[in-house]
Amino acid sequence: MIEKSAIKKSFARAARTYDGYATLQREAAGVVASLLSRFVREYGPVAMESGAAAGAPSMPPLYLLDSGSGTGALSAFIKDEGFSVFGVDIALPMLEYSRETLPWTGGRLSAGDLEELPYRDEAFDAVASSLALQWTEPGLSFNEAARVLKPGGLFVFSTLGPATLHELRECLGSEALARFTNMDEALRLLEASGFETVFSEEKTVIKHYSTLRDLLVTLKQIGASPVSKDCKGPSASLLKGAEASYSRRFPAEGSGIIATYELIYIVARKRV
Repeated sequence: MIEKSAIKKSFARAARTYDGYATLQREAAGVVASLLSRFVREYGPVAMESGAAAGAPSMPPLYLLDSGSGTGALSAFIKDEGFSVFGVDIALPMLEYSRETLPWTGGRLSAGDLEELPYRDEAFDAVASSLALQWTEPGLSFNEAARVLKPGGLFVFSTLGPATLHELRECLGSEALARFTNMDEALRLLEASGFETVFSEEKTVIKHYSTLRDLLVTLKQIGASPVSKDCKGPSASLLKGAEASYSRRFPAEGSGIIATYELIYIVARKRV
């Protein structure tokens, strides 16, 4: 089991290298942003509905929390969607980097645990999260999203399913580093947390890497390879054997290797 302190340290170390390697993460953030835009128009948080019902000439400000905001990829996608965007992340250096690259965030970024958000009850009209919740206990992070949402508010997120990086685990004989949740479990936990799901989708994405070492470097540079204080990385001999096995069993067409990512996208609404 990876300790929360190890996760925090791993992402803190990757703050300056993350954006250069996070291709998949940017793609997922773009999908989450599109879903948010679509379902805000279709369902609308209570704040939007009440403003329209009152015949207000302009909508009241809508407050959105980017949960696990990292270096700000999702926030950058949604900054022009009419929300006042707040961000929270467990790794302070990620937030500091985000303040440099996205100065418009101002003082709206906070260091915090997604399982214990530093915000009052019913503070937000929407919560969005992209490829961060797999580093949490989903029941706890879903409960927190529900707590800080207003009734009728939207929870839009992506996370990783259990098929993610199965090739790596098979060749290295290691367990999953993150808490991969399948769709059925995610939907069940959302219902238990007080949500009704209005959209769900699974996608399998295959990425190509030149070698196993290239894949491992990518994971390290985005902070996705934390180790506990009692664990060591693979030995040189184990890594050499794993690289040969990986190349033989999971080759890419032409050259290199493949790696599987199972992406889960969900839009849920807090029950009124």
